Amino acid sequence: MGSNNLGQLGTGTKQRSASPVKVRFSKEVHKISLGQHSAAIVGPGELYVWGSGIFGEFLIPQLFMKQVSDLNVGGSFGACLDQNGSVWSWGSNNNGELGTGDFEPRKTPARVSGLENKIIREVVCGGTFTVALGENVTLKAPSETSRKRSLWESPDVSIDQSRVEALEMQLREKEFEIADLKDQLQREREINYEMGSIQNFEHQSKQIQQYSEELVRKNQELQELSSANTELKQELQEHYLVNSQLKQEIQQLNDRISDLQERFQEDLNYHESLEAALQELNTYKKNQEYLNCELLALKREKEQLTKSLNSYKALNQELSEEVKTYAEDKEHLTRSLQLKLEDLNSPRCLMSPKVSTVKPLQRSSLNNYLSQIRERLSNLHESKAQLEQKVETYKRKLHTS
Repeated sequence: MGSNNLGQLGTGTKQRSASPVKVRFSKEVHKISLGQHSAAIVGPGELYVWGSGIFGEFLIPQLFMKQVSDLNVGGSFGACLDQNGSVWSWGSNNNGELGTGDFEPRKTPARVSGLENKIIREVVCGGTFTVALGENVTLKAPSETSRKRSLWESPDVSIDQSRVEALEMQLREKEFEIADLKDQLQREREINYEMGSIQNFEHQSKQIQQYSEELVRKNQELQELSSANTELKQELQEHYLVNSQLKQEIQQLNDRISDLQERFQEDLNYHESLEAALQELNTYKKNQEYLNCELLALKREKEQLTKSLNSYKALNQELSEEVKTYAEDKEHLTRSLQLKLEDLNSPRCLMSPKVSTVKPLQRSSLNNYLSQIRERLSNLHESKAQLEQKVETYKRKLHTS
């Protein structure tokens, strides 16, 4: 219950409460300590922390450390003892209250190395200091019987009953004096404690004065930093404007580069299409040259065939004339032979000896002449067949081209 401006009630909000509110834990709570933040040992040594501090702001308990046996919270710091006897501390450290050898705050528990190898039983935190309690050491005073035994057993003391009683009386007087001295010492300790408190108050007053002066200096520095921050904000605003202008120019340049890239791509595509067309044109030219060569060869072959055909026609003309002459000669010879045969078959020529010799001669010459004519005709037919075959081949080539 109470104020909750730092979340120290652990209810999940900062709403204060005039009546006790329950901090929910699923395990048994063994110890709790309160300050600007709160802490508790729950279950098997689990340390939970809630509230506000250098570690942040926890509106509900958060697990801070494990295997803890004791804890205590001061103003804005805390300390705990783990199950191995080591001391840990966390929080603000303006006065060295964490015992870490410096004045740096700790967001998480830090081991106090100066208490290593010490037997620590309990830790207690004040406003700006921490106390660690070690193991108890008891000094036993000698008893009356042991004191008497030592006196009787001493070789230097004579056994005198009256003297023993006198010594016992002196011993009792000394004990009373010791008791009075202890009372005086206790009173002096109380007075010194009060004087120490006054001196501590004066020391704290001086510290407060120093803190006030330092606060004034910090305020002046803060004002200077505020003015510098204002100037930096103005410069930052100017840089922001310049940056905006540069971004716009960069955007314009990027757009221009994009346009140039598109144009370059178009030119590159056009150039590639031109190269492809040029390659096609070169291929067409090569094909045209090849076709021109083929056409020239065909023209030459045509000329040869034309010449051959003309020669064939002339030869055919000659053969026709020769055949005609041969037919005329044949007809003439046939008539002559008929006439001669008629003459030979006449009765007056049958008895002449010259007829038998002439007749075989005329027949053999006639047969030779006829065989020559047949041979020339067969050669002419072969030449004609070859010329016709060449003409047909030439026509096919012209048709395919």
